[in-house]
Amino acid sequence: MCRNLILDQSYTTVERFDDMQKMLSKLNINEEGTITSIALEEIKYFKVMHLGLIKNARIKCVFKSPLQDPIAYQIKGCTFALRSEDASKIMVEI
Repeated sequence: MCRNLILDQSYTTVERFDDMQKMLSKLNINEEGTITSIALEEIKYFKVMHLGLIKNARIKCVFKSPLQDPIAYQIKGCTFALRSEDASKIMVEI
């Protein structure tokens, strides 16, 4: 019985964690978040790093194209577009 209780508590914790974090590509227009992880290939990682996409940076979704690809984001006043494929590999905390 005690073992089931512990499993239930950890499941609730995971559920809360998912509510706080989402993929960058899932941000709504005018929604902001803080970057928590970037899981891109090395070359793409360095390209986005030069744009200001680094851990703990605040990012805002400013525009989505009609087909949701690409998506425009803003960091410190700089607006740029990312493909949804790349944005889905970046996690943000709301």
